[in-house]
Amino acid sequence: MSYLKTGLETMAAHYILVQERAPHLLFNDDGELHLSWIISATQPRYLNAMGMTRAQLNAFVREWPRSEEGRRLLEGLRAGSVEGWLRPPSWHEAQQRRQQAATV
Repeated sequence: MSYLKTGLETMAAHYILVQERAPHLLFNDDGELHLSWIISATQPRYLNAMGMTRAQLNAFVREWPRSEEGRRLLEGLRAGSVEGWLRPPSWHEAQQRRQQAATV
């Protein structure tokens, strides 16, 4: 439950990054969606998978909520809407994207 200590803006920014850069991290080893990425995004394993440094992650987390996209998506969430948010990929799709990223 420690993920509940993370603010909405930080949690949303982490989701955007994990979803775009390393969607396999949205799943546990059993292939089920889980929430550990919320508090683990700053760990070296997650940073490496996303191809980012901690400084880059922190800069994104600071700037994304101020961006046009960030403001729009956060306003929608606060109003109870998930319109515009990408749905998590299937476990299979996430694994395929992971393999493709490894070959690039």
